[in-house]
Amino acid sequence: MKRLLTIMLALTMFSCDNTPEPTPAGGLSLSRDEVTVAHDERRTSVTVRSNVDWTLSVTEGADWITPGLDHGAAGSTIEIDFTLATNTGDRQRRGTVAIEGEGGRHIFTIIQNPENTLSGVNKWIYETMTRAYYWNDVVKDTPPPPNDLPYDEFLKTLIQDLEWARVQDTSNGENPATIDGDWTAAFLASGQRRSTDENDRENIYSYIERTPTNAPATRAFGSRMTIFGFGFEQFWVDDNGLREFLVTYVQPGTPADEAGMKRGMWITQYNGADIYYDQYYEFFYRLHYLEGGNTLSFSDASGKPYFLTAADSPNNPILHHSVITTAKGTKVGYLVYNEFYPGDSNEFDDQLRDIFGEFLNAGATELVLDLRYNRGGRVSSARVLASLAGDVRSTQVFEKNLFNPEYARENGRENPQSTYFYNEPNSIGLRKIYLLATNGSASASESIISSLRGVDIEVVHIGDTTSGKNVGMSTFSATFDGYSYNLLPITFKGLDANDFTDYAGGFRPTVYRNEFYNMMYGLDYVHNFGDPKEYLLEGALTMIDGGTLTPDPTTRLAPSGTRKLMPAPRDPRHGLRIYTHEEER
Repeated sequence: MKRLLTIMLALTMFSCDNTPEPTPAGGLSLSRDEVTVAHDERRTSVTVRSNVDWTLSVTEGADWITPGLDHGAAGSTIEIDFTLATNTGDRQRRGTVAIEGEGGRHIFTIIQNPENTLSGVNKWIYETMTRAYYWNDVVKDTPPPPNDLPYDEFLKTLIQDLEWARVQDTSNGENPATIDGDWTAAFLASGQRRSTDENDRENIYSYIERTPTNAPATRAFGSRMTIFGFGFEQFWVDDNGLREFLVTYVQPGTPADEAGMKRGMWITQYNGADIYYDQYYEFFYRLHYLEGGNTLSFSDASGKPYFLTAADSPNNPILHHSVITTAKGTKVGYLVYNEFYPGDSNEFDDQLRDIFGEFLNAGATELVLDLRYNRGGRVSSARVLASLAGDVRSTQVFEKNLFNPEYARENGRENPQSTYFYNEPNSIGLRKIYLLATNGSASASESIISSLRGVDIEVVHIGDTTSGKNVGMSTFSATFDGYSYNLLPITFKGLDANDFTDYAGGFRPTVYRNEFYNMMYGLDYVHNFGDPKEYLLEGALTMIDGGTLTPDPTTRLAPSGTRKLMPAPRDPRHGLRIYTHEEER
């Protein structure tokens, strides 16, 4: 992508150069091939250098372009002026001019942007962004994209058109800056993100989704959703790009569970064929967003075929919980939690409370929170979990949410708006918590680390550097032409009780450990959640028993013929931290 942007930039610089290229003998040349002008731009020009006589004609349908002359003589260098009519429509238009001489024909294209009279869903998006977006003042200073863009492209184009220097926030000492997007994963030796270059803006967090009115959303939270019910990591098998997928978790009561899929299972074929790059992305977006259909066809390592149809299923974010006794007899509560969601009637939050009651009744004195695949969710559920885990009080700040001043005033909020820990009767009340987190842990998962450390709870982070999403969204909904739209723009930055927010580059682990480390050396197996031999959990249990945990080497070479782990796509729709007024109690 960066290479493509660089090429595009180079082409743009060439096209804007008004110095004609040298003309071959007997030919002609133009100073540029194309120009884009504003809707009310009345004049533009191009310079023609010619060794032959030439004529000019405007193509059919471009009567809004009036050339200053229509011919020229050999041996001349002439700047041709064009008078343009105002584009009062809502669509971009383009017209072409043909300049012909002996031995050649050149085309000069004039693109004129629309007046941008917004209507419908795009008008609603733009108006919402001008008041609620964290950088709303920059939106106000930025002309909206063309109204004929589809709703999702309209939002993406609007954000990408914002002045890069003005949509970076370092007001609380952030390095790298807080942005609406995911910084590149490449690190320098110092551990800092690569740069603050605009071309590093890889993904945008803000997003919008559309569903038919009264139909279930594919990304919005719900106690039941139309899903397949499993997750995966890709592995690169050979140097030809062949891939295989490792199933990392299966949600109970879903089509994947009913089909007998298990954590640690290998998927070696998709749609009857070996898996390469294109199939990987198709599989990912089909699995997570039903893009392209609600069926999956694949085979496991033994050749057994699976035919899954996404179905209305329980969307319980609690994957596993148990009490583990260490080698030295310590009772440890262990929880695998995949998404911060309270449930339609708070049933999942209540299940968390019951689970911590079980931990207390079993005599657990240590806790391991497993958030390795948790991309975030509701602030309220993050507060419930942190309050159940740590030695905290309801008078202590969980997180401060900093909004743009206009939006804060509109909603009668203090700015920043403080949220507090809850008084949870089943709290295990620990001063040290072990947390398993990776680059698959984002947003509300990271606020657990930040908020607990903000009130001096020690968080021992085992795993990899987290995603780095220190911002959150609010949800805005509207209906247009039979469709329901949910717009989730970045509306706030999260700070801990001490105003710390410097983790747009992710939280680095206390002890680095790659959950697939052994696979890089040919051990083709992952243990189930709760198994004391599972690699990340085993590390936490070792530290709980007072043992020394040696970090994995960060640079390693797998033996020839073994699988190589490849990073999953960083989809912005996965990183969520959603704030709503109704969450406050």
